[in-house]
Amino acid sequence: MKHLVRNILIAVLVGVVLYAVMAIWADARSVTDSFASFKWAWVPVILALTFFNYFLRFWKWHYYIRRIGVNIRWAESMRIFLSGLSLSVTPYKAGEVVKSYLLKESCGVPISRTAPVILAERLTDVLGLVLLAAIGAVSYSYGQAVVIVTIVLVLAFVIIIQSKPACLKIIAGLNHISVVRRHTANLLTLYDSTYELLKPKPTVVATLASAVSWFSECIATWLVIIAFGAHISLLQATFVFAFSSIAGAIVFLPGGLGVAEASMAGILILFGIDKGVSVSATLIIRLCTLWFGVFIGVIMISRFMKNSSKVNPAEGSASETEVD
Repeated sequence: MKHLVRNILIAVLVGVVLYAVMAIWADARSVTDSFASFKWAWVPVILALTFFNYFLRFWKWHYYIRRIGVNIRWAESMRIFLSGLSLSVTPYKAGEVVKSYLLKESCGVPISRTAPVILAERLTDVLGLVLLAAIGAVSYSYGQAVVIVTIVLVLAFVIIIQSKPACLKIIAGLNHISVVRRHTANLLTLYDSTYELLKPKPTVVATLASAVSWFSECIATWLVIIAFGAHISLLQATFVFAFSSIAGAIVFLPGGLGVAEASMAGILILFGIDKGVSVSATLIIRLCTLWFGVFIGVIMISRFMKNSSKVNPAEGSASETEVD
């Protein structure tokens, strides 16, 4: 929890500084006036759309862990999934591997078996966002190279993972390294889960679920901009959110901080939205998506840790859920 709190506080500090710089760049007075004109009554609807995104992503998470043979109650699975949102502000959301740790604590499942779920989640999230951004990239002739390169890299990785004989040969070759040799069993477990999760059927199912879930946040983005009194089409809003999310995902920065915001505000300005409104809308969107999730995650993981501390090791082992 100490490391968690420290990392989140650092991310919050970086975010505050970043948003202050953006406000100054756009003219603080203009940003303040924009916030004053914002229809705050729309916030509950915007947050509801964001939570719908979390629900569908939870469904994907549960679908994945069931696919690799982990049996767990929906309520416990959701609690673990929501806890992982607390670490959305880590590079590539890699910190969400804490979900594998929590699964181990709850079910006794090895982390090497479930960690690939986080990888599969991220890859299909990117593919879903690429599907959403592709339409706008073609329509507006903007960001096509980023979209194409992203989808090629992701699909190439999936194809390589599905080349089982080649991957097993690589793992066997790594056995010559003493450090790797001690972890061969874990490495094979890691690969087997990754291979299973990235098969064509689960990849297509999860990608479609991702596209639908992220589209709900595209709608939320559209409503935020409209709530400022600006005019933008749903297609434009979808491209703004999807492309900026991809840009934030492909850089090694916590939560894509800086890159996602700059992309979002920049594209809104290109679409003719006032600079002050563009920056204000970007701040509201990120607060209602990224930071809303972090807030929920912190609450859930705090409760999880608090409840775990009340259970002694003997009681904990007795309550483990069976795994296929």
